[in-house]
Amino acid sequence: MQLLSTGVVSALLVGLSVVAVVALAADASAHPPERSGHGVNETTYHKLWSGDVDATNASHLQKLVESNASATEILAAGTDIPFSKPPQAVERWNSANIEAFPDTDNHTVVHPPGAHLSQGPVVKDAFVDIFASQPSTRTRLSVGNSTHYVASSGELLAVADYRVETPLNDTEGIIQTRWRLLDHRFNDTRLFVDGELDRKQGGSPRPAVNYSLATYPGDTHTLDIAVNVTTTLQRETWFCRSYNNSNCIDWWTWTSVLNGTLTVWDSVDVTEYDLVVSGYHTRYPNSDLGLVVYKNKPWLGYSLPGGEVNGVWRFYTARNPRWDVLYERTQTEAYPIESPVSPLRVYAYPIETGPTAAPADTVDILHVFGEEQTPPRLPDEVNLDVLEDQYIASYGIATRIQSNAGLDDVTAYGLVRGVTATPTERTFIEGTYNQSDLSLTVVETTDETATVRLSLRDAQTHAPIDTSRRNGSVLFAGERIETDASGTVTRTFSRSVGAVSARYEPGLWWHHTPSYVSDSDTVAFSGGPLHFLGILYQLVIPVGLFCLAVFLIDRITGWGVWPFWRRL
Repeated sequence: MQLLSTGVVSALLVGLSVVAVVALAADASAHPPERSGHGVNETTYHKLWSGDVDATNASHLQKLVESNASATEILAAGTDIPFSKPPQAVERWNSANIEAFPDTDNHTVVHPPGAHLSQGPVVKDAFVDIFASQPSTRTRLSVGNSTHYVASSGELLAVADYRVETPLNDTEGIIQTRWRLLDHRFNDTRLFVDGELDRKQGGSPRPAVNYSLATYPGDTHTLDIAVNVTTTLQRETWFCRSYNNSNCIDWWTWTSVLNGTLTVWDSVDVTEYDLVVSGYHTRYPNSDLGLVVYKNKPWLGYSLPGGEVNGVWRFYTARNPRWDVLYERTQTEAYPIESPVSPLRVYAYPIETGPTAAPADTVDILHVFGEEQTPPRLPDEVNLDVLEDQYIASYGIATRIQSNAGLDDVTAYGLVRGVTATPTERTFIEGTYNQSDLSLTVVETTDETATVRLSLRDAQTHAPIDTSRRNGSVLFAGERIETDASGTVTRTFSRSVGAVSARYEPGLWWHHTPSYVSDSDTVAFSGGPLHFLGILYQLVIPVGLFCLAVFLIDRITGWGVWPFWRRL
């Protein structure tokens, strides 16, 4: 039989490896990992695995029913379940699940696909790979637009491994060398933020490094984790100083110790999520709370006693499929193995076309500041309802709330777990409300016309209100007009009109201080139709009341005086 060439054998091994990887990956993605404690309760656990293959046949669901599975487990088996806020369970799972990454000896290394393997003189196939950054949320903003948000302070979890190849002994000739591995270890772990050393700690095959972005400028950052692998080798050198019949009879030996270090790196690009809110607040004359809240990042909304305003976002969690299969590698071979780890990620996606308020009868959204966005498409394997229409990506919301709560009672919630913000008097401008005083006065009349002066003033300070310098206007006899610096305007009308009305419609309260409550007034002209009706009204009402009194007395006493014309 003709032997296969080395190249053909390598090609076959690579092909079989690819087939095995595909098979293992398909099996790993079919179902969530076996139930494990990891500090996650039963109900939450089954909701964590969006993106896994859902059951499409009734028999599987029936088996779950017969096994007394929980309602959440049965529902999660057939579809994916969203979260209303980022679940803390993801961080608990990752912190515990990373410990399941296989342990190896110094002859074997296990790594995820795509890990950057570094080679040194002694240390081989060394790597460090970031397992999770938490708390964090990958926000799907629109088509092709996704942002990896992380909290200002958080943690990087990583795995690291390597193997060692001790140099071969040389036992031929008059100079011989013998090697012995004395020590090998992870020496230290360092975290860099934007290339600057942030912190250093001891080495570990499962490094967990805290970070803080508060002192670094800008929102976007690169987090690098570096791990040093050190080795200590003993080298014995043998030198033959004399021979006898080609045999060495006098060896001179000396020993040296050689230390080596190999550094491996991995990095992740992130955007700092530091929720900041600012805006305006006021107290309406009826004690309702008025809020205009601007924020610097997409948010979940805010709440206070008596109500809440919710943004457009929902969340789902899914495993990182890159870790579905691992490679085990020795000096002579590499082959895929089934992965015991399933790192989870949190994703945010829009589900509403605009912000919503609850309860609707006490919380009223007055205005939404923002622009329309095309909603993103979720991965095919994620079975969740998505928006078909455009949604408003707001940067601010104005609301009126029936509540006695103040700024200290308002809490804004971010898209990254644990990130909140509270408005303060320093970041929120207080707007005041005053009553406006609109009055109409007939200042001159002729047989055919009447001249009316409109006066608009602050009811508290009596200062004139100049509507030409602020939002809002006056509706005077059906026409929108502006007052001047004196707060007045004069118009002449035909007396046939009989009467005119005016109403002040203030602008949005957060545009000016003070803000005003609307006011209105009506004035009638003498001699017009309304004047005739007024005289008629003044005559009919007293006479009518007198006749009613006579009628009642007649009925009670039986005097027979009603009706008056009875005795005529």
